[in-house]
Amino acid sequence: MTRSTPKFTGRDYEFIADKIAPHLSWATAIKYVADELKATNRNFNYDKFVERAERAWEENYNLSKENFDDEIPY
Repeated sequence: MTRSTPKFTGRDYEFIADKIAPHLSWATAIKYVADELKATNRNFNYDKFVERAERAWEENYNLSKENFDDEIPY
């Protein structure tokens, strides 16, 4: 079974960068996602997507660190 290539728009890429990328386990996965998206559209702006997705990922990561308590009571 062959899959057809999805027809993403700029708004779709922004949604993925803003809403989905922050939930990736590691920021390094953003470049993998960007590589896959680039394969779907020759006009895809790889650098813009990675920058936006990394910024969203870091904001989410910093929020989760605020609630992190790693103190070991003795």
